[in-house]
Amino acid sequence: MDQLNDLSVFVAVAETSSFTAAAQRLGVTSSGTSKSVGRLESRLGVRLFTRTTRRVSLTEEGERFYTRARSILDDIAEAEAEIQDSQADLRGRVRIDMPAMLGQLHVVPHLLDFKRANPNVDLDIRFNDQFSDLVEQGVDLALRIGELTDSSLRARKVMETHWITCAAPAYIEARGMPKEPNDLHHHECATYFFKGSGRPFQWRFETRDGPVRIDPAQHLCVNDGNAYLAVARSGLAIVQDLSFNVAADLKAGTLVQVLSDYTAVGPPISLVYPEGRHLPRRVRAALGFLAQELSG
Repeated sequence: MDQLNDLSVFVAVAETSSFTAAAQRLGVTSSGTSKSVGRLESRLGVRLFTRTTRRVSLTEEGERFYTRARSILDDIAEAEAEIQDSQADLRGRVRIDMPAMLGQLHVVPHLLDFKRANPNVDLDIRFNDQFSDLVEQGVDLALRIGELTDSSLRARKVMETHWITCAAPAYIEARGMPKEPNDLHHHECATYFFKGSGRPFQWRFETRDGPVRIDPAQHLCVNDGNAYLAVARSGLAIVQDLSFNVAADLKAGTLVQVLSDYTAVGPPISLVYPEGRHLPRRVRAALGFLAQELSG
């Protein structure tokens, strides 16, 4: 047990860069943390820290040892949590962030089913079209559209998407059906632009010669997904949107697909959560439930 205690002290010092701060975190004395690290260094036969009057920093050997030590302590915490979780009802709070339209159309109905099945789990559902820092914001799970670039997150892909070009039947009746992407230059096309950058969205198509992108004339521009589809339903213009956004309209016949031979693959949709060895059982349950429902 002394070895495990020394390991915990070492990790605390490494993460706080201070023997005093580590002692406060662990509720022990500063001299006790120093002795624990000293014993560990003696057993290993290397110096783990470089000590100055202002700062404590890891040596090269200390950096390598920290990675393994952190993993060992996470494994122990995960094992303890799994045993504790298995003895208790599913309860507690789960915070989930998601893009607004994706969440409203496809995710919230499943979360309500999850809530009915698990009444002691509190759900905190936030609509956020920007990528937030999950750890900083205290987010347990998030839905992300696009390839994952943040290495501090884990991801489980749950949906594939396509770019669907569509219009109201009234528009097609009045203006005719475009036959190929370049025909769009002679049609009214609504442009979506991103709220953060104000950058207009390029339309994507897949042709025999490879991917093609088109910049529609910006005669009618919106920066809200619901408004964008409202423009299409009104019969004023053609739009291009992700398949999950237009699926209900296509099924109902309020919109019809155009240029179906040129449909392009869209970004994947993934459930993401902070990197870490242990997720509380309630979070793992919500993750598994959503993954199954959304990929079904």
